Amino acid sequence: MNIILYPLDSAPAVQSIGQPADKSDAHIPTVIKYLSTLSPAEIMKVGTKLGLDYAHLKRMKQESLPEEMVHAWLRRDDHVRETTWNSLIRALESLGHNSIAFNIRKGNYIPYC
Repeated sequence: MNIILYPLDSAPAVQSIGQPADKSDAHIPTVIKYLSTLSPAEIMKVGTKLGLDYAHLKRMKQESLPEEMVHAWLRRDDHVRETTWNSLIRALESLGHNSIAFNIRKGNYIPYC
């Protein structure tokens, strides 16, 4: 399996992998760029892993799905319980998107602990 490393935007460091993300977080545009590399079906799988309802995800515009999914997650829509970087990384890894999870972790300067 090849690991793809994408260029990273510079952003301020996140203190902890368990730190909550929010709409004002400087890392959100980079995370959306990484998620944009996935197919709409895979983005919807990530969204459901994060606690968003499939029906809610289906109503989102396909061309802005990564952004709408991230913002719905950050608003804690549907059944979202946790909006930490760790929860997003775990959801990606559980679906086999390890390179994207790795890049989000490294791009946000999140330690592996």
